[in-house]
Amino acid sequence: MATTKAKVNNVTDNKIICCFEPEKPTKNTVKFAEIKTDEFAPFHIGTTYVQKASLGSMGYKSDDTRVLRVTLELVDRSEIGK
Repeated sequence: MATTKAKVNNVTDNKIICCFEPEKPTKNTVKFAEIKTDEFAPFHIGTTYVQKASLGSMGYKSDDTRVLRVTLELVDRSEIGK
């Protein structure tokens, strides 16, 4: 399986790409903390929680060291579900 280097806190056009590292599990979720590459840059999201069931469907395990990459993009409501 090919791997690519995750871009951290990358802002281009109308997209923001943020990476998160697992911080701690809760009962039904995993808490992720945003990774900052520049100590002076603000967080775009900060902390997020993801359901364990959703992570499991992607092959995530409780001892996983991979990071979560999230892309934020503004789209028209009509594009939802396409």
